[in-house]
Amino acid sequence: MYHILFGISALKSMEPFFRKDVLQTLNNEEFLFINTLMISVLIILYTLYMYMTKRSTLNVFSKLKTFSFAQIAFLIALAFITFISTVSIFQVSKEFNTQNLNALVKTMTTVFALFIGVTFYNEQYTATQIYGIIITIVGIYLITKKD
Repeated sequence: MYHILFGISALKSMEPFFRKDVLQTLNNEEFLFINTLMISVLIILYTLYMYMTKRSTLNVFSKLKTFSFAQIAFLIALAFITFISTVSIFQVSKEFNTQNLNALVKTMTTVFALFIGVTFYNEQYTATQIYGIIITIVGIYLITKKD
C-alpha cells in the first residue's frame, strides 16, 4: 500500500509545475474550466469501463433514492467544499509560489484531518505519531519560510 501512496504523492507533487506552465497561456478560470471538464470526461469513461467489464454495477440512481436527508446534505456539502477549496486555491495561487502553497495546503489538510479524527471520531495516536505530525508541520514551515 505504501508504494501506491508514494506513487500517487509523487504524481500529485508534479501538478503545480504543470499548472504553472499551462497558466502562462490560460487564466485561472479558463484552466479550472478545462481541467474540470477533462477530469469529468475521464471519470465518466472510467465508470463506463468498469460497468462494461462487469467490475461494477451502475445503479447509482436507485441508490440515491434510498439516501437519507443527512446523506443528501453531506453530498451537497462535499460538492460545495470541493468547489470553494478549488476556487480558493486557484485564487491564492495567483499571488504565491505554487509549489510552496501546494506543500503547505497538503500538510495542513493532513493535520486538520488528524485533528478531526481525534476530536469527532475518537481516534488514538501514539506519542511517536504525534511527534511525527509536529516535525512535519515544523518542516513545512521551514521549507516555505522566506528569510
